[in-house]
Amino acid sequence: MTKLLPLAAAIAMTIGTAHAADSTATTSQNGSGNLATTVQTGTNHTATINTALGFDSSANIDQAGDAQTATINQVGGVANSSAMVTQSVSSNNATINQEHMDNTHATVTQAGESNNADVNQLHVDDSQAIVQQQGNTNNANIRQYGFGIHNPAGSTILQTGNNNSATSDQDTSTDALSTVVQTGADNIANVNQMNGAERSVVAINQITNSSLATATQDGSADSSITINQINGSIGTADVTQSNGSGNMASVTQDDNSLNAIASVSQTGSSNQVSTLQQHAINTSLSVMQEGASNIASVNQEHVNDSVATVNVTGDSNTSTVRQYGFGFHEPASATVTTVGNLNNANINQDTSYMAQATVDQAGNGNIALVSQLNESDNANVFVAQIDGSESGNVVVAQNQAADSTATVMQSAVNGSAVFVAQGPGSQLNADVNQTGSIGGMVNVNQDGVDQAAVVSQSGTDNMADVYQTASLNRANVTQMGDFGAADIDQTGADNEAWVNQSGGEYNDAVLLQQGDENYAMIEQSGLGQDGAHNLATINQLGMNDSASIMQAGGFGNTATITQN
Repeated sequence: MTKLLPLAAAIAMTIGTAHAADSTATTSQNGSGNLATTVQTGTNHTATINTALGFDSSANIDQAGDAQTATINQVGGVANSSAMVTQSVSSNNATINQEHMDNTHATVTQAGESNNADVNQLHVDDSQAIVQQQGNTNNANIRQYGFGIHNPAGSTILQTGNNNSATSDQDTSTDALSTVVQTGADNIANVNQMNGAERSVVAINQITNSSLATATQDGSADSSITINQINGSIGTADVTQSNGSGNMASVTQDDNSLNAIASVSQTGSSNQVSTLQQHAINTSLSVMQEGASNIASVNQEHVNDSVATVNVTGDSNTSTVRQYGFGFHEPASATVTTVGNLNNANINQDTSYMAQATVDQAGNGNIALVSQLNESDNANVFVAQIDGSESGNVVVAQNQAADSTATVMQSAVNGSAVFVAQGPGSQLNADVNQTGSIGGMVNVNQDGVDQAAVVSQSGTDNMADVYQTASLNRANVTQMGDFGAADIDQTGADNEAWVNQSGGEYNDAVLLQQGDENYAMIEQSGLGQDGAHNLATINQLGMNDSASIMQAGGFGNTATITQN
């Protein structure tokens, strides 16, 4: 009989290979520097390894063939330790628990059949966990719970093929990194980084089938979330970053995505959102930001039937929506709503039939820029700056947008300006309304076919300029008091224009119609002064002519009508 030395005996007890059909193996270790390895080949496996109160310890389980179950526990003041489980074909299952540990590593590799993996690293500092699954009913769940001030955690889940699912929870872990990559079949991925997830990163990549991805960061700062869903995904992406600053969220849905939905929510300041849906049909993008100095960029490129919504609460935020269609019928809808001051909303719709653009801003110093370009026919723009919208500016441009309309409403404006340009197109229409306006200004420019323009202003500086070229023209400007001035210039075709400067003060109106059916009327309700204004001029150069000027009240009145 050979006698073993104590160390040799310990190694012999903790490294074993089982070939029996009803395999079972259990290993328990106390202390530091331990190594435990169980290798099982055969059918009905089970293996459990426990390590406690040790440093620099390692536990490994390798199972091949049939039923398989593996559990590794490393607990109680363990540091610099690692655990690894490898399983292949068939009903795989694996659990690794590491508790109250420092600098820990856990790896699970599963190939084939029913797969499942559960890794828990609780009250750990500087922990790493990797789960790699290849084929069949996959599932993976990693939970990392830190302690102290600085407890970085890293988790990676890789799944290739079949029923996929993945969850990674990182709690009280700064500088946390969570990566999920899923390729093929029924994908779902959920990642949560909670309770002070500063300088943390989430990256999810699904290349895809039924896809769904959700990522949440709470109490985060200088953190980022990236979700990619590609290759014909019917994806839903949901991103939440709350109670933080300097965060970044990025969502991409690409390559023939159908019915794709993306939603991003951020609270805090100096956050950024960048979203892209490309080569997609029937898509929806939604962004909500609450705080100051946030930036949202929404892009829907080469899309058909797309909807984008941005809701912003706070000051000095910038929101940009770009929708670019393809083909003949590619309706797009974009809505930007802001509550706060000094916000900037920009909507660009290009080659988007039946495009709808809506900007609703409440607050002061806000800016709205809307453009509908290149065959964006039957398009509609509605812009409202209300509830104390002082010094707000609106610019609307519609180009090659036939049968389109633009409506702008401002209330309690002070030093605000509106510019609308339309054309070329048919059935164009523009409607501008400023209420309680001080220093208001309006400019409407229309080009081609049916046109119509209505401008209504109230209070102090006023000014309105409408320009229309051929065809059926019409224009109507009403200014209700103070320094006035309205200029309508219609060049040809059916013409008709009125200016009504009621409420008085300096007035001034010039109306020029260059030929065709013509009709014009200017009414001024006096008062004048500061150089004694009141002036009304109508020039109609040819065709059916008719003109009327009425000036009531005083000062320095002048009236000129010229017809040729």
